[in-house]
Amino acid sequence: MENYVEKLNRIIAASGWSQEDLSDRLGVSFATLNKWVNGNRAARQRQS
Repeated sequence: MENYVEKLNRIIAASGWSQEDLSDRLGVSFATLNKWVNGNRAARQRQS
């Protein structure tokens, strides 16, 4: 099972989007997405 870092990298590679493009689409800052992609910070689930 792939973890969120692998999944984010797969999405970036398959879509051709930059990290900045994906961060805009996810509604998070580039810095936050970059930390997720590099494994420096774990993504948290939103509270409903």
